[in-house]
Amino acid sequence: MFIVNPKSGRGKPAECWPRLRELFSGEKWNFHAVFTESRGHAIAIVREAVRAGIKQVITVGGDGLVNEAVNGLLVAGNPEARLGIIPCGTGNDLARMLGLPHDTLAAAQHLARSKQTRMIDAAEVTCAINGHPQRRYFANDANLGFAAEVVERLERTGKFSRGTAPYFAALLRSALRHRNHEITLQRDGQTSTQRLTTVLICNGQSTGGGMRVAPDAVLDDGALNLIVVGSLRPWEILWHAPKIYRGTHISILKVSVHRIHTVSVNSPESLSVVADGELIGKTPAHFRILPTALRVMV
Repeated sequence: MFIVNPKSGRGKPAECWPRLRELFSGEKWNFHAVFTESRGHAIAIVREAVRAGIKQVITVGGDGLVNEAVNGLLVAGNPEARLGIIPCGTGNDLARMLGLPHDTLAAAQHLARSKQTRMIDAAEVTCAINGHPQRRYFANDANLGFAAEVVERLERTGKFSRGTAPYFAALLRSALRHRNHEITLQRDGQTSTQRLTTVLICNGQSTGGGMRVAPDAVLDDGALNLIVVGSLRPWEILWHAPKIYRGTHISILKVSVHRIHTVSVNSPESLSVVADGELIGKTPAHFRILPTALRVMV
């Protein structure tokens, strides 16, 4: 089954779908496609499809659609079901880290003929959604604080192009208005409370179309990378921002990296929680690794 988000990537999935349909038909695939209609729609579609016997789900869209497919797959609970990704959104970070071609048609041609799969880790997050604790999953990264504020700005202003440009533009604008937050972290039995700029919980290395926020993260090592950024002033954020693309920001004195299996995050304020580039809820939030939970086509 193909899941197509017609609004992702400024409408590119809908534009590309006729060529993709022709390609997979030519490869004698037996398939059907569903176009999503609203945020969260793909979670229900994938969950019910996998429970009904679908073994292969391929997304045609961006990282947000991939996140919804991951949630549907993990809720359905069939370890044999696998995820394919045809990158057609703004960031396409998970596809990049899996080594898939960046070009949409090239990625489709690769998946049409590939019989390879890879087991990767996923992560579970429990946070407040509409005022009630609920469980969600992600494959790449989650964040709160300044990083989540950047996503919130993108939600308001829209993504004017593909790649890193929209994210970096939102980062620059958000830095000028940013204020730090008192945050309590409980990680693998250790507790600390301090004023922080941002907290990132990463399974993969990059986010935002190629920002290497967790350069040492590995998708299948059975652990998460926790990146804690101490209290930075706006000019410090702007000064260090370019380092994110090289992954050298982790050498900054106020940045610490921890290899973890669980972490709880709380704050006197209600902070937004982002997973795979999508706003999903509010703190308090608890994260844990799910080793080899997801089968992906590569």
